[in-house]
Amino acid sequence: MTAPHGAVPDGAVQDGADTLALGDTITFSGARWLVTAFHGPRVFLTAPGDTTAEPLIILQPVLTSAKDFAVLRGPNKGVGRVGG
Repeated sequence: MTAPHGAVPDGAVQDGADTLALGDTITFSGARWLVTAFHGPRVFLTAPGDTTAEPLIILQPVLTSAKDFAVLRGPNKGVGRVGG
């Protein structure tokens, strides 16, 4: 999945990431999130550094098709974009 040309948010690049993985830091809905789990099509997100709050659970297609979605940092990759 790739982003349409010019649709990549500031701080991310269009090329590079082609997967969403545990430990990735992403932007979604105007905030930064940490990917903490997957369960079927659901992605579990928490605010970085917050271990006490309930996770945000969202369907992967909804997450990756969001206009402001971007992968900012992952454990084994640089900056990139997934979805579109």
